[in-house]
Amino acid sequence: MTADLFLPGVPGTKSYARRPRWDRLVAIVLSCAMCLATAVLAYQVTANDRPATPPPAVPTPHDALAKLNWLLGDWQFHFESFTLNRSVTYSPNGNYMLVRDTARDHSDTILYRELTIIAYNPVSELFETWVFRDSGGFGGGVMELFGNQWLVPVRMILADGRTSTCNYIYTPSTEGRYTLQPTSRTLGGLAIPDLPPALAQRVTPHPEDTTPSFVF
Repeated sequence: MTADLFLPGVPGTKSYARRPRWDRLVAIVLSCAMCLATAVLAYQVTANDRPATPPPAVPTPHDALAKLNWLLGDWQFHFESFTLNRSVTYSPNGNYMLVRDTARDHSDTILYRELTIIAYNPVSELFETWVFRDSGGFGGGVMELFGNQWLVPVRMILADGRTSTCNYIYTPSTEGRYTLQPTSRTLGGLAIPDLPPALAQRVTPHPEDTTPSFVF
């Protein structure tokens, strides 16, 4: 009968026989905690010894613009009512691409001149364009690649206050040339017909297009 009693602290009872060994349990817990702390410290030391992963390299403006080298050169486009002569070069420091356009009717009368500056935006990783017309108009857009075509939606404010918009589609070819198609054109808020694609032909620059006076 005595062995079945629960008498705390009395030998021979179940309470005494099953008394937990608190000192041993505390020692085990402390040992596990020390092992865990040692493992965490070792991981931190190892992590600090690892070389830091360098951030991705940002291309220089010139290196980024190399994707557009197929634009470089002197070109001519024949449209139904006018001819467009284009000269594309790098800026003197190589950080911009300069596009000089001259549109002439079939009697060789100049309709307009435009200067377009292309720059690389390292934040958006896109090409920004700024367009300046000799009459005082200005505008711009963003150049993006879709498949094998480059799309440049340009919005301009003309010197008379009207707005004009146009989506220019560039399609480079494997022959070192490309086609240009102006689409989705508007003038003063009214839609005007698209132009068919025109193939760029390499030409000798027109004498008037190589003079310093070209830049307004």
